[in-house]
Amino acid sequence: MDENIVLEVDGIHFPCKKNLLRLNSAYFDAMFSGNFKEQKENIIVIKDVSPVAMKVIINSLTENSLHIEDDELLPSLQASCMLQFDHIKQYCIETITEILSYEFCINVYFMAIQLDLQILAKKSLCIALLNFKNVIETRAFLKLDIIQLQHYLAHPALHCEHEIDVFEAAMKWWYEHEQNANKCTHENNSENQQMTGDNDENDYCTNILLNILNCISFRNIHDTTDINLMITYPGINKHMFIANIFQCIYLLLKGEQNISFNERIISTANELLADDGRDIPQLLCIVGVKKPSSNLAVESNMKVKITNAKSYLMFYDGGTQLQPLVPLRHVGNEDGHSLQGYRIQVWKNKFILFGGEYMYGHGNWNTTCWLYDTTKEKWSKLTTLPSVRRHFKCCIVGDELYVIGGTGQYRVVQYNMDCYNLKRDCWEKKIRFPYDFRDVECCEYKNNLFITCGGIKQIETYLYNTQNKYWTQLKICDPNKLYKKMELPEKLPSAPRRSYVPFVHKGNIYINGNYLLGLTLNQMNLEVFYFGPGMNSHDGTLHPVGMCVIGDNVYTFKSEDCADVDDVVYNSNVQCFSIINKNFETCELKNKDIMLTQDSGCFGLFHHSLL
Repeated sequence: MDENIVLEVDGIHFPCKKNLLRLNSAYFDAMFSGNFKEQKENIIVIKDVSPVAMKVIINSLTENSLHIEDDELLPSLQASCMLQFDHIKQYCIETITEILSYEFCINVYFMAIQLDLQILAKKSLCIALLNFKNVIETRAFLKLDIIQLQHYLAHPALHCEHEIDVFEAAMKWWYEHEQNANKCTHENNSENQQMTGDNDENDYCTNILLNILNCISFRNIHDTTDINLMITYPGINKHMFIANIFQCIYLLLKGEQNISFNERIISTANELLADDGRDIPQLLCIVGVKKPSSNLAVESNMKVKITNAKSYLMFYDGGTQLQPLVPLRHVGNEDGHSLQGYRIQVWKNKFILFGGEYMYGHGNWNTTCWLYDTTKEKWSKLTTLPSVRRHFKCCIVGDELYVIGGTGQYRVVQYNMDCYNLKRDCWEKKIRFPYDFRDVECCEYKNNLFITCGGIKQIETYLYNTQNKYWTQLKICDPNKLYKKMELPEKLPSAPRRSYVPFVHKGNIYINGNYLLGLTLNQMNLEVFYFGPGMNSHDGTLHPVGMCVIGDNVYTFKSEDCADVDDVVYNSNVQCFSIINKNFETCELKNKDIMLTQDSGCFGLFHHSLL
């Protein structure tokens, strides 16, 4: 006989069947089968569970169906974890992951940490770190306690442009909590708390503000006027001890030697300046084609033809292997033809696969932009290209995706670019090049689009102002005579199409090719401050497949041989160039069954698994 019992939660009664609880919950199975007092009770009090969550659980059992409203997901997740209703727990995790956004990701993160749900915690933290500007505008952010606030804002992978933005977010939180903090300070003072040093060194408010200071990466502040601005904020200037720490940091950043503050202020300032700074980890990714052993036709000169091969987005494991991350199911069509001339562009923790042609000259173009979300682990259609292209370049500047140059229908070279606004989900008017650019390469530079073009022996550089929509030609000049006329051999290594690729590091522009140029923008001139061997010239026997910057390093994949069938290469290595130390390191890859495609290049991807 199935015994009826009642679960009581906060005084509310929920009738249910004992066997139904046992069948669906290891928690209740143990409770009713062991030697526990609840085994003989008709009313069982359940603590630390919300009535809303218990209602969801009981309804799911009695109605044999599961539907949970969005605002019920977190309490239901907490209750199902505690009471061990595994199917409800899994449903909650899957649903939360599907709808995860900046509005509530910070709440999900701290609950997932509490419940030891590591994957959900990492995914929600990834969203929170990527969407800093949006998260700090939510009520969930203002409701964090000081430990949670510091955990979030001090995270080294926080995506913030300037540390003054982090400070302002912390102060916004402080103004929300200042009244309670002042109340605690007065209560402590009324209990005769001993005060030493600069009057307020040990009070409750000062300790909270010290925690706020620990949220800021002071070593990332390059403009000392930001420090002076921080001192003027209400809540800082009235706390003399905190204001003096800011002033001490300012003097230390200015290189002052004779500082007259007391030992505690100086030591605190030095500790704040000694933090490791922000460092956003990224996976080094490239598209690899898995050799199908039964369908591999080997031709002369180590060239291969791919039929029914599977393409993957792969990442470099830091050793000697490429590991698969995501299968690229849109790279092949129903007829077995592989997509050629497409591109992949990273956007936050997502990537976009778009463009290309399935078979040259047959008009079978890919016009769909496919979006892969690494949080949801799911493909979706983002938009449709306004015009067909292959072998083009692309770049994201702010919330805009630029699709640049390439070849269109009837093999017509495209001297223009399309712009897609990712936030508004719309294409803007086609943008014409000021000249007929060829061999275009591009990168983002201070919220503008930087472009290089031209032949091997001549580089032309342009800056497109993305806000005011105009072009400016920049001139490379060499005031220190570091960059002289390049003495190139008559017969250059192959792959001249990718001879000069720009990238940006710490506000400076670099152009990589057979030589590496370091450039600073001074009005309309690009002044050379560094000239040395480039990634293409370090070993002339190898052909670069792609290049990207992660942290202080530039990575490129290379191959000993290029195939003219399906644009694939193999027998590859990965080369790393340290921008700081100006030295090269090369590692041979042991994936002999993986061939690298030249179409998509390589790129860094911020992935939750790194957190």
